[in-house]
Amino acid sequence: MPLKVYLPVTLKAEVMNFIFESSINRYDYSHKNERSGPTSHCFDIFLKGQGLAASANGNAYLLQEGGTTNLVIELNNMPRTNDKEVYQVWLLKNGTRQNAGTLKPDQNGNGLITYRLPQALSFDAIGITLEPNPNNTQPQGQKVMGTS
Repeated sequence: MPLKVYLPVTLKAEVMNFIFESSINRYDYSHKNERSGPTSHCFDIFLKGQGLAASANGNAYLLQEGGTTNLVIELNNMPRTNDKEVYQVWLLKNGTRQNAGTLKPDQNGNGLITYRLPQALSFDAIGITLEPNPNNTQPQGQKVMGTS
């Protein structure tokens, strides 16, 4: 059965509200911005560029279909990568990092990655680093985007 995604017209307003509120409070992503559909829930998380990707931005969506939860990350205006360089997504919980995959943006700086979350995995922040190669188990490069 295909994954159903429900993104209402008011998404932009909700993202702006999330940005405003996140400047005041730290978020527990287990319930923020929850939306329900017939068989799925969507959580929206704003990602902000920093350092060499200061003009970049992105969104992460947690989508649940039955017992499966997928993290979908959309990146915009990312700087191009060189040779073997990749952007690597890290899920953080209590200082521990979990690799959630790598991607290379297209010629316009846009990228998309989907990661199926293990059932026992939880996280309270997302970080994206520019890595010299795609096979890292811990970050080696600089952070270029994240939730904070």
